[in-house]
Amino acid sequence: MLKNKQKIIHIMLAVVMCISMLQGICVHAEGTPTPTPESSVTTPEPSVPTPKTPIPVKKTPTPPKKTPKPPKQKKISMKKALTLDVGKTKTLTVSGTKKAVKWSSSNRKVAVLTKVGKKKLKILGKDDGTTIITAKAENQRITCKVKIEKKKIRILLKSTGYKSLTHDKVTLTSTNKFTVSNGKRTKTYPAKKKISIKASSKIFKDASVVTIQPEKKGRITLTSIKRSQGNPSYRGAIILRKAGNNLSVVNEVPLEEYLYSVVSSEISSSSPAETLKAQAITARSYAYSHLGNGNYKKYKADFDDSTTFQVYNNLAETQSTRKAVNETEDKVLKDGNKIVSTFYFSTSFGQTTVPSEIWGSVRADRYYKSILQQKRESQKNLSTESAFEAFIKSTTTTFDSKSDWYRWHVTITKKDFQKYINGRLASWYASYPSYVKTKQKDGSYKSQKISSIGKLKNVTIVERKKSGLASVLQIKGSKNTVRIYGGERLRYILSPGSNPIVKKNGGKVSGMSSLPSSFFCVKKSKKKYTIYGGGYGHGVGMSQTGANQMGREGYSYVKILHHYFKNVQIKRIIS
Repeated sequence: MLKNKQKIIHIMLAVVMCISMLQGICVHAEGTPTPTPESSVTTPEPSVPTPKTPIPVKKTPTPPKKTPKPPKQKKISMKKALTLDVGKTKTLTVSGTKKAVKWSSSNRKVAVLTKVGKKKLKILGKDDGTTIITAKAENQRITCKVKIEKKKIRILLKSTGYKSLTHDKVTLTSTNKFTVSNGKRTKTYPAKKKISIKASSKIFKDASVVTIQPEKKGRITLTSIKRSQGNPSYRGAIILRKAGNNLSVVNEVPLEEYLYSVVSSEISSSSPAETLKAQAITARSYAYSHLGNGNYKKYKADFDDSTTFQVYNNLAETQSTRKAVNETEDKVLKDGNKIVSTFYFSTSFGQTTVPSEIWGSVRADRYYKSILQQKRESQKNLSTESAFEAFIKSTTTTFDSKSDWYRWHVTITKKDFQKYINGRLASWYASYPSYVKTKQKDGSYKSQKISSIGKLKNVTIVERKKSGLASVLQIKGSKNTVRIYGGERLRYILSPGSNPIVKKNGGKVSGMSSLPSSFFCVKKSKKKYTIYGGGYGHGVGMSQTGANQMGREGYSYVKILHHYFKNVQIKRIIS
């Protein structure tokens, strides 16, 4: 029994050793380092294998994922609202982005758009109205409301006969329903209702300004004013202001519509179309170049409606004058970006002059020509009395030679001339002290008060410009000898009074307050003086009679303008 037990123990030990060896082989296969030869020789002691406890791995906790914040929306902006005149430009700029901007307009008839770079837009006003400008950038859409208005001009309306700047009473009516407002109270009147307003009227009790505005582009007729057409009717609004016990009357109207009645009043509406266009451009250039000069700051007006500036609405607008203005819309004469102040006059005596000869403005000579009014442009030197007299008594053919005012003369008795000179000498000096000079004992001439020359001995021209303009007049008397300087002034100083001026065709005109022009000579006989002259007006710039003839001969308005003006280009106001 004992032997059997021992055998069983030996067998069990052998089994255990086999199991251990098998475990060593498995562990090596899983990556245990290979035993060295020495360790492989050693016989391991029999033992019961201890099961391996896995070493716990310490896991690092994973931080919670952060939700990324959405990128900040860039704030882009531009002007909220904009107002500009027709013909003017403004630039819109989008800020807050570097990307290009896409632009669009809701009404292209009102404004034209031009891109300037990536973020800028230039707007050109085309017509009255409103447009919405839209800009898109950075996934945003922003808008700007743009209001386009026609350029307005304010004209001070003189009384009947252009005698006064103010009116004791204003009587008016309208083609359409109209409102009368003083800013605090507004009253509406039906069409054709006639009303009268004075400085003492109730509407002026709590205000100093009253505005009369017709509805739906109606016309206001001022029945208290008379012009060549009768009672004039006006576009736009009429603004009344208290001026002491009287009222000033101002017509506020779009500038282009103002020109309708300037062209019709300054030149015949039956003139050739190209002539009317030339007139429209010169009138527009004159108006724009004189805006903001503060001519009638007291009355809040730019010009008056007389020959002092441009004659306005003496004759009503016509279809032909509207067409001429519309077809040359916004066109002016420019020197670079400068709008040139363009002068014009009725009729030349055959040759034009320049501003320095008549007004002393040398800088303006850059734009004007002193030339014979013929196809071949040249200048005739008429600075001597003999040369001028020969020309004024000739029948030289020019663009103006068909006009009745091309040649004229007036005869004044010595007695009347003497009375006239002595009667006005003091007022001439008061008006033009630096231009009226009296001869001194040493032969020099000095500006001093004077009231009489005594008995009239002679009247002569002692200085004449190259164009033929009389520039210095000498009046010799028994007591004093006087010299009067200044071209244009001479025609007013030698006003013929009641003596009729005889035109080329024999027609007579009486009661003129001045000579027709300063292109004249004086001839003396025993008991009378005769003044021979030519042309009508100051003689600078465009002759309307000459332009008329050029239009009839087929000249375009471009050629007409370049005949009279130099160093200019015909451009739009904004170009």
